[in-house]
Amino acid sequence: MSTPKTQRSSVLGPSPRAPVERLAYAALVVATLSPLAVMALCRPVAAWLQVEADTPRLVGASLTVAAVTVLAHALGLSSRWRLGAGFAASLLLGALLGGTLTGSLAVATPLLGVAGLCVLLLAWLIPRLPPELDGVMARRRAPSALMVVLGLATVTLTARVSAFMGDAGRPELSAVPDVTFMVRHSCLTAYVEGERLATLGVDNVYDSALWPDLNGSGREVPPATYAPFNLDAFAYPPPFLLVPKALRAVSGDFATQRALWFAVNGLTLAWGLWVLASLFTGRGRVRMLLLAPLVWVSAPTLITLQVGNVHLAVIVAAMLALVAFERRQPALGGALLAFAVLSKVSPGILGLVLLVQGRFRDALWTAAFGVGFAGLALLVFGPAPFVQFVTYQLPRLGSGEALSFLADLESVVINLSPFGLPFKLDALGVDVADPWSAARVLNQVFTVLIVVVAVVSARRAQGFRANAEVWLALLTLSSLQSPLAPAYATFPMFWLLTIRAGDASGWRDTLGIAGVWGCLAIIPTVVPRPLLVYTLLQQVVVFGFCFAALLRVSPPAQRPSEPWHPPIPPEPVGARTA
Repeated sequence: MSTPKTQRSSVLGPSPRAPVERLAYAALVVATLSPLAVMALCRPVAAWLQVEADTPRLVGASLTVAAVTVLAHALGLSSRWRLGAGFAASLLLGALLGGTLTGSLAVATPLLGVAGLCVLLLAWLIPRLPPELDGVMARRRAPSALMVVLGLATVTLTARVSAFMGDAGRPELSAVPDVTFMVRHSCLTAYVEGERLATLGVDNVYDSALWPDLNGSGREVPPATYAPFNLDAFAYPPPFLLVPKALRAVSGDFATQRALWFAVNGLTLAWGLWVLASLFTGRGRVRMLLLAPLVWVSAPTLITLQVGNVHLAVIVAAMLALVAFERRQPALGGALLAFAVLSKVSPGILGLVLLVQGRFRDALWTAAFGVGFAGLALLVFGPAPFVQFVTYQLPRLGSGEALSFLADLESVVINLSPFGLPFKLDALGVDVADPWSAARVLNQVFTVLIVVVAVVSARRAQGFRANAEVWLALLTLSSLQSPLAPAYATFPMFWLLTIRAGDASGWRDTLGIAGVWGCLAIIPTVVPRPLLVYTLLQQVVVFGFCFAALLRVSPPAQRPSEPWHPPIPPEPVGARTA
């Protein structure tokens, strides 16, 4: 018996006619990721050809190329014709936008990479989307219409921020163009400068004299170094310096580093959202995938991608570690979790969860990779950063001394940490005798509370879903242990909401999830004092939601274990009708 044509098709084989819902979702994915891909490619190519890259136009061109590949796939063209259509569009746009031969090469080369990525991604993704998506547009018209609007917003906002990441001279394209601090702030400046100082052998890369604070005092860097961005302060563990070391090995130009770092973080986030959802089944998986754009377009997510903070990558690495552990890949999981812990310290609470649950092999692999990463950093940078981090930086972070600006109204407003609560109450007129002393005590109590709840929830959590909820809630709370925790610390909550949506039934649950999302995802740009009340409400929502998520975990007797099994390969689209 001959094999049906649709079953013989490979990733680059003939394109079966996919259900419209699968094609629409895949189109959303490639349209969202194509601006990131072009950012990763355009700056290095432009530097090599010694031309200026018009990145806002390139972003628009990348969307055009993505649209051409989607259309070619929808028409059922073979792989050769799909690639040909994408390449032809890339070359034509290069000729139209480049002006000169060199300019055309600078435009067409990254677009050719985007075309190849889109063709491969469409062919790979469509058959792997859950079959529950098929026909949903006919069954649920109103939610489908909302998803179309959400998809358009996702593509538009991603393209806008991507253009700003390639051209810092276009502040109107920033995620929050009205806030000067966000437009001129880049966490990547601290990472790159910290690595440069450590490589030079500076005795203490954490010395406050080397770094400015948010008030603008401290060391000044020549404007041309990171212009137009202000220098941020480096406060991360020494092994994290290996990351900017690798980035600087690719390019010594900060504009190129910034565009590449943005693309890496965005693509990592997209992969994490997909992989975590892939371990769920049925309605839960479908809703996680459909609501992934809500995670993406939340203001804290877009702002974190724009300023280049490693927080998103750390959270994604931690959750991918959980997936790897669940798939019986302890070495991979250990490497990912060790990276997360050695980058931001706060994910270390997950090590306690592993020990409480008796997952000693996973914990040992994490410790082994932690030692390995630390040893590599020790060989590259020497012992000085380790000594100074333990003896100088950690005590100053714990006391808040390293963040002298915490009492300023602008910092008080954005701070969601319990450490900032006394300052917030004091700014609202509540008599707090010594906010600094009260903040230290409150943070210590909060730390103890997290540990207790982590132990209780870890003992009760059974199955992958329960552990995923526990990990995301703990990652949120542990991020808030920092004396200064801006809105990006709430990112894991958005991911947690997509899991909770799998159980939502009726308008009450839907409105509850929407209310929590709306409270945290939208950051109003109003004068500081009214914003104090709003961010105080955000703190109540974050703490209440996360502690409730941890304490509601069912005990083992009520929630049976759900061991992971290798997923059954998805049936190729069209095979059932072949």
